[in-house]
Amino acid sequence: MSIFQSFFQQTLSAFMTLFPVVNPIGIAFIINSFFSTLSKEQRYISTKTLVYYSFFLCVVCLLLGQLILMIFHLSIPIIQVGGGFLICKTALNLLADKPETKDKPEQDLTAGSYIKNKLFYPLTFPIVIDAGTISVIFALAASSFSKEIETTIVNFSSIFIAIILCCVMLYIFTHQAFNITKRIGTSGAQVINKMCAFFTFCVGLNVIYEGIIALIELHTK
Repeated sequence: MSIFQSFFQQTLSAFMTLFPVVNPIGIAFIINSFFSTLSKEQRYISTKTLVYYSFFLCVVCLLLGQLILMIFHLSIPIIQVGGGFLICKTALNLLADKPETKDKPEQDLTAGSYIKNKLFYPLTFPIVIDAGTISVIFALAASSFSKEIETTIVNFSSIFIAIILCCVMLYIFTHQAFNITKRIGTSGAQVINKMCAFFTFCVGLNVIYEGIIALIELHTK
């Protein structure tokens, strides 16, 4: 098998592994619930910044993840439990009704400033890139090392390309989610936003559950 064929297969495998956990389709509607009060320009800038942050965080996890865990003496189950609680907290804030401002320009300005401070936390982490995504990247990185330097480079490069593809998908689907909610109107958009918030809360509970189960299994061995 040639290096090109190996690279293509590894990239496809990494992408198929990352895509379900990143879930850009579902995440796009969740993100849209935060961006619903932004102007077109603010939404474009916020989406682009969010994708940049997501890409940066994934690359850091790929290259330095194991080192970070060693420095802070952390384990994947602990990250899952902590990340799950953060996801639940964010979802509860989304479910809570917030009063609207009558002055539209002032509302857009305030909303833009508010979202700017939320783009990395909690939007990028732990909503877009959650504990599950981080653990998958750690696993992919750990399995990429080989005795042959060329194979290791190919494996890590394929994961890097898969991360780029997932971020591109996130950008595309986020824009499409806004177009969909715009067509169904304000009431329909509110229904979708509340449903996404509820599902986000359930995702957080599931992440906590998986982290607790992993901790129990870790201490019972």
